[in-house]
Amino acid sequence: MISLQTLLLSEHHLVDGFELDDDQERFAGGTIDDIFKALSQDVERDAIHPFAIVVDARSTGFFVLRGSPAVPIWATEDAMTLHSFRVSRSCQGQGIGRAALRLIVRWIITERPTVVRLMLAVNVNNHRAAAFYERCGFLVSGVELEGRIGRQRVMVLPISAAPLEL
Repeated sequence: MISLQTLLLSEHHLVDGFELDDDQERFAGGTIDDIFKALSQDVERDAIHPFAIVVDARSTGFFVLRGSPAVPIWATEDAMTLHSFRVSRSCQGQGIGRAALRLIVRWIITERPTVVRLMLAVNVNNHRAAAFYERCGFLVSGVELEGRIGRQRVMVLPISAAPLEL
């Protein structure tokens, strides 16, 4: 069974043991310690929501949702943004990431009903992640920008069009 667990900024230890390829970790925002350090310094902490992806009572993934006013400049006001999405290497290819994205959409519908889209920025060289997001229903917006480690492509998932079945 796959579920999402909301994390406090002090609970990074619950998700710091994931195995990722070096490129995956770099594309997904760096180490868990670096991510939580940056999150704890963000002035909009109340609009930042870190989550663990839990499978059979074991943390196997992690991501962050940002709502207004903590969304990046490239996001629309009616959106939440997805950041640092990762699934441990040993759990990849099992449908966990896809199921987690469906649960994210359900969380948004329930907890943030005024949000109409989920947005993310993926590195243009991260072909594997971009293809995954497209398979999950994300659309390429046409917007590209300079990111933390190179060009980023903004992708959008309209909440009303998101598949919800698990």
